[in-house]
Amino acid sequence: RHTIETIDRSVETRMNSMLKNVAVMAAGLYVASTTFAGTITVKGSDTLVTLAQKWAEVYMGKNPSTKIQVTGGGTGMGRELVLKLTADGCDVATCDVIRENLDETAQLVKAAGNKGELLTFIADVSDEQQVLAFRDAVKKWRPAVNLLFNNAGIGGGGSLLVDSRESWEKTFGVCFYGVYYNCRAFMDL
Repeated sequence: RHTIETIDRSVETRMNSMLKNVAVMAAGLYVASTTFAGTITVKGSDTLVTLAQKWAEVYMGKNPSTKIQVTGGGTGMGRELVLKLTADGCDVATCDVIRENLDETAQLVKAAGNKGELLTFIADVSDEQQVLAFRDAVKKWRPAVNLLFNNAGIGGGGSLLVDSRESWEKTFGVCFYGVYYNCRAFMDL
């Protein structure tokens, strides 16, 4: 039993690391494939919010009316990205799966008097049709998106040997396919 638990934890750690790396790679590939021309210096201690701010500052220097898409903007790092970017004057479109969380994010943006405008949309990033509906709503709101932050994510998967396949599929759906679907959907905006 001890050996199985040790192997299971090792596989789980490797899978979580792989999921994070795939998400970062896909987001980086999207940003690199845009017409963005600039560089940022990344430190090991940089958080996602710090990196978002650096990207926005460099990009906004060339394009003061920056439009940004953030998935998972209802809580946590996604909410912090939305708050920081709208405070800096970026127009931000964000999606989440829970309406109450998005409403709270919108209230915080408004209460702070942030300069950037905000579009909220209910969408599960693991569902390609919902991502396409989000893209269409963003396209009606703003004809272009300059930066894409695939922030939505969930912890999960669990034990490779004991937990259900559904848990793993949901984790891959949000953390891998969510990035894939959003990159493909927003590529042309």
